[in-house]
Amino acid sequence: MKRSVLKYSFILLISPALVSCYGYTQVRIMKKVDLAQDREKAGEKNIAPPEQKNKLEKRYHTIYIKKYLARIKFSSPAAEINNRAVELSLEGRFKEAEILFKDLIGEERATAAVCNNLGVIYEIFGKKELAFAMYSRACILESGNSYFRSNLLSFEDSSEK
Repeated sequence: MKRSVLKYSFILLISPALVSCYGYTQVRIMKKVDLAQDREKAGEKNIAPPEQKNKLEKRYHTIYIKKYLARIKFSSPAAEINNRAVELSLEGRFKEAEILFKDLIGEERATAAVCNNLGVIYEIFGKKELAFAMYSRACILESGNSYFRSNLLSFEDSSEK
């Protein structure tokens, strides 16, 4: 009896690792944030002398936002196209990646991963409405995916700045 219990407990320990059909790659998106606008939103008044006021208003700071691209682990034509587009994204070839992701969505082979990945590309290009739509669609298709939810939530946080 001990052997069968050990055998099944081993399977239970491994099964969560087998359930995930994605591999994730973290990328950072750089955004420039206007310090003067941040101060105004926070209710701070700019009390600099007039000659320094223009210098202060033009200052920006850079923030980095973590995003996750999803590779599909199982083999299918759509998975291969998605994974190729992820590789292109990591090489900085975003326009080519966008074309591949859009092809998958146009052919109704869009998975949550494809929607999420296209959202990342749209955010890189500054297409906020399209990025939000893709992140939302990915979260609807897979509501329990913490990586897709993280991309959506960090998008909302960064779009307010």
